[in-house]
Amino acid sequence: FWVLFMFVLGILYFICTLFGDMILYRGKVVEPGLDAFFLTQYFSFLTSISASQGYGDIFPLGIARLAAVLEAIIGLLLFGMLIAKLVSVKQEVILDEVYSISHDEKLSRVRSTINQYTLDVNKMMDKVHQGLITKRSIKESWVHFYSLSKALQDLNQLVFNPKSESSDYVKTLDFNQLDLLIVGMTSALQKTVQFFALVDQRKLEVDRDHVAETISSIYGAMKLFVDHYVTIPELKHQLSDLKLLLDSTKNLLNKYIGYKKYI
Repeated sequence: FWVLFMFVLGILYFICTLFGDMILYRGKVVEPGLDAFFLTQYFSFLTSISASQGYGDIFPLGIARLAAVLEAIIGLLLFGMLIAKLVSVKQEVILDEVYSISHDEKLSRVRSTINQYTLDVNKMMDKVHQGLITKRSIKESWVHFYSLSKALQDLNQLVFNPKSESSDYVKTLDFNQLDLLIVGMTSALQKTVQFFALVDQRKLEVDRDHVAETISSIYGAMKLFVDHYVTIPELKHQLSDLKLLLDSTKNLLNKYIGYKKYI
């Protein structure tokens, strides 16, 4: 557009040569002709690029001078826009890379938290079986559930990003990432169901209020995730076990701990 703009202004200067003494070259009036056409193009390009009236060899007069001033101003604006565009392209590449790294780090952190939660619950169950668990440890078991709840909330923020409609920096999870997440969540929820079954069997007391809040949050976050991806044919098989565990979780919580009001 900038080159076309300079070319059009050059034609305008050439037209000015047809109407009298409006363009001077080395102190002489420029007469219409092929040389005049190239001369005015040269003047137009220099004026637009350098925001000056060439090298002093050509002088516009009358309305041609006004056109030269406007061309210089518009040329500066176009030059600024061109530089800004070139810089913004580089910034977009950098921002895309930064967002990608941040996205992968968050996803890795979520997976690590889910896996660590599974290990922690498994350790608690081992202590219960061995009779080494304390009442305080059981009461504070909700802390582990809270860590899983927070990880699932972070995961849903990655999946259901509210800026996804307008942002160019939103990444989607590929099937390998989804498969790892589903396996981790299935294992975590399975251990959760087994833990509460063991708690009920041993008649242990948990902090009902905190556990109710955290487990209901886990249930809601996982159900939202499953409902979102269950429509994808490639993931139906992977999600089948997780769906069954969600139903078991709901029934278990309603039956043993009375969490119906939270679900």
